[in-house]
Amino acid sequence: MRQQQVQNMGMEITTSQKLYYNWNEALIQSEKNPFPLAPNDLVRNGEVNEESYMNENKLLQEAGVRVMVPELLEITQVSDFEKGPKALEIFGAGLLRDMQWLRNPVTHLFNPVCITDCSTFACENAEKFKDLYSLPISILESDIGDAIACGYIDPEQTRVHYAGQLVQNLDLEGKNGLMKYFGQFLRIPTSKGKYGRKVYLLHARGEDNPLGSVEWKNTIAWPDKDLLDPLEEGFGGSVLMEIIGTHNHWNQRYVWFRLSAPPK
Repeated sequence: MRQQQVQNMGMEITTSQKLYYNWNEALIQSEKNPFPLAPNDLVRNGEVNEESYMNENKLLQEAGVRVMVPELLEITQVSDFEKGPKALEIFGAGLLRDMQWLRNPVTHLFNPVCITDCSTFACENAEKFKDLYSLPISILESDIGDAIACGYIDPEQTRVHYAGQLVQNLDLEGKNGLMKYFGQFLRIPTSKGKYGRKVYLLHARGEDNPLGSVEWKNTIAWPDKDLLDPLEEGFGGSVLMEIIGTHNHWNQRYVWFRLSAPPK
């Protein structure tokens, strides 16, 4: 395990990753891994085939579009958007199953749009996606903490963070460090007296996925309190953590959270 303390823009950011988990192996289709990221128990029991695998991923793609496109459109219509920060920073690419909303023209209003992932395969997959749809996206292969430390990710220039199925794949230190960073990020004003930054998470909540109901691979289904406590520690007070969408993916239940500063 690696732990890193980063000082950036007055923020203290702690990130920690399970380096023993091979994300390239988890994402690449192979004889041992015929359906990447599909639930272990369903694959083992023969309940996953090519048709069901493609269909489940398609349904997740469609759900992501329904949730994220209206959210991003609303952000672009606020009064300080044109003169404020416009970067859209995405933490984690994976198989891009939940990020087909990047193809919508509303994302072109954000600049830059960046994806950061520590997996070589995930970044190569993101590059193919970018080229296929001619999208103005940059891809960075890096640990998130390293990217922030080196200045590749600038919180002050970022309007939106998105992290799909990322927090659930971090250990306790990593989860606490990232949520604290998100809290610190939300407290930066977008303009004088306005706090319009947003964080979106796609997450498998402990409340929706009780122990024993799902056979996870690397996932920890953190309950809401375990996310909110470090988030509010970083922010220095109460933060809005709202469920804006839900989706049943195989035998797992996911939610999209919107994190934002409370109205003044």
